[in-house]
Amino acid sequence: MSEHPDLSGLIERDHEQIELRFAQYEGGMTAASYDEIVSAVVEGLTRHATAEEQVVYPVVGDVLGDEEAERSLAEHARITELLRRIHRADHDTDTTHDFTELMAEVRHHVPPEEQELLPRLRRELGDERMAELGAAFARAKADAPSAPPGHTVAGTVASVVHRVSDAISNKGRDR
Repeated sequence: MSEHPDLSGLIERDHEQIELRFAQYEGGMTAASYDEIVSAVVEGLTRHATAEEQVVYPVVGDVLGDEEAERSLAEHARITELLRRIHRADHDTDTTHDFTELMAEVRHHVPPEEQELLPRLRRELGDERMAELGAAFARAKADAPSAPPGHTVAGTVASVVHRVSDAISNKGRDR
């Protein structure tokens, strides 16, 4: 048996941890706990998104089609831009609107990923490959930055286009 849960288990566990932080945020907090929650969400989502973009979405493009990978990457670009704005804000800046928008974006992104995308990947790839991808996801997440890169929106879009292009041109090389 693998030392890591498979890909679905790791992604779902990350989603649960972020949702717990969102619930803490919505439940009210002190300034100190606000900073702790926001920092945990920024770090957790940055590492999670980076690992998905490096490990999961190239395989999604190969197995389920480029349109599916592009949709997920576009959602990630929007989430990353919100993370960047929240992370860059100084203590005098009210990030309530951005954080609320971030929660809505993540909550929109998660159900189709858990209920449709990951089960489709499992059907196509099988349990053994999902376990291999889980180990790769865990490594990528551990190596990922803890804060979003300092790009502009245009840079983020260009980065997404570049990654999709790379994923398309490298089809089948990571199987």
